[in-house]
Amino acid sequence: MNNLILDYEQVMEKLNEIKRQGKNIKEQEILGETKYGLPIRHFLCGRGKRHIVITGAAHGSEIITTDFVLRLMQQIQKDGKDINMNDYTLHFIPILNPEGYLISTSAVRKIIPREMNLEEAEKICKEYYKAYKQDDAEAQKRRDEGLEPDRKTMKHHQEMFSNVDYTAIPAKYNDLRENIRKLYESGNIPNGTMQVWSANGDGIDMQANSKYNRNLDRIENGEKIYLERRYSNIISSMPGPLNCPYDVKKRI
Repeated sequence: MNNLILDYEQVMEKLNEIKRQGKNIKEQEILGETKYGLPIRHFLCGRGKRHIVITGAAHGSEIITTDFVLRLMQQIQKDGKDINMNDYTLHFIPILNPEGYLISTSAVRKIIPREMNLEEAEKICKEYYKAYKQDDAEAQKRRDEGLEPDRKTMKHHQEMFSNVDYTAIPAKYNDLRENIRKLYESGNIPNGTMQVWSANGDGIDMQANSKYNRNLDRIENGEKIYLERRYSNIISSMPGPLNCPYDVKKRI
């Protein structure tokens, strides 16, 4: 059995299949397109006055959330008897951040290709999890010893993806691919981080792009704010994979 990780193209195929079935769930007009031309797809189930919105991949690298939404949609499409169609309207947005999802899953595909069997893929995932834990443990140790976070050393989970770069993104998405190349060549982003790409194609984190972000004033003042623990070598106040609210140089 092949592994169950879904890249962007596979998610689109599964959504197209749900659309073709057209039983309990209907695709609606897209909510919009991203800067790099990827659709934000929207599906509807029910006709009730109570609306529930179910989203996946607001952060692109949170691929398990898209998997959950897809499986829920497939189950409802197959047998929707447990949903009160008259009382509820369910809105499904399987990939809220298509660019981030495409970037992160393209990186994952370089070490876990589609045809890799389930057992081998699970082994790699466990190794990656252990690397994460080791990075956290080492960062916590430095904190306990009163030392500054290690900003320079490549982290263990990054080493697993150290040979993965922008060329992992399919050539058909050339504009997005080219922009990721430019972001990495700026020298602000460490190698081995495409798989954790939570932001959009411009390196802006949509969730952090809020007036309630407590770090906005510090960023406006030109501070280079780093993430803590395992991500301590990633600057979160500059466009990149994680948590940057905007490009301060382009801020109006």
